[in-house]
Formats: sequence, structure tokens, C-alpha cells
Amino acid sequence: METHPLNNFFDKIYCITSFNFKDRHSHMKLEFGDKVQFDFMVSPPREELYLGNSHITISEKSLILGHMQCIQHAKLNGYNSIAILEDDAKLISTDEEISIFLENIETIPTWECLYMGNASWND
Repeated sequence: METHPLNNFFDKIYCITSFNFKDRHSHMKLEFGDKVQFDFMVSPPREELYLGNSHITISEKSLILGHMQCIQHAKLNGYNSIAILEDDAKLISTDEEISIFLENIETIPTWECLYMGNASWND
């Protein structure tokens, strides 16, 4: 199997997910599985994420922990460039779109974190 351009660009690709979201695990395997090599980074089960009196939700805490786990794993393994996907990500569909995406990233002189996606933050 030919290596996907995303795997050539990033040292490691992670997918953060929740232990309980089996349907999303299946989605990612179907969406990326035979095209892009990635590893799941699983957050602890919801019952282990109790926050007490907090202003962040359990879902937000799960995302924070998932990102931290990926970054820690990358540092321990000497990866310089990683991609962290969430478990509802969609693969860019054509080789041309992927090429344009990677060319645009390469034009950014230096970056430590590049956020791509949609977020809804409530006040």
C-alpha cells in the first residue's frame, strides 16, 4: 500500500476519542483506516472524569486530556510533527485537495500548533 501524503508530512497521526464512543471508532476506521495510518488515543471513561464544581464540561476535559496524552506520547517518542484528529474527522477527498492543504501548511514560517476544524464555545 502506498503511503498517504499526510503520513509523509506528519511523524505521527493520532485520533483522540472517548472510551465509550465505539460508533466513532468505527467511523474513523472506515473514513481513514485503509488510507491514512493513525493511532487512537483513548480518554479515560466518563465516570473517571468527574470535575466537581467546575466551569468546564466532561467532554471538554476529555478533549484536553486527549490532546495532552498525544503531546506527551509524541515528546517521549521524539516526534517533531504530529496531527491530532478528533473522532468525527473527515478525510480530504481528493489528492489535489490534500496537496493544496499540505502546500499551504508549508508556507507558514513556523508554527507550534495549527488548529483546523469547527468549534462551538458557549459563553
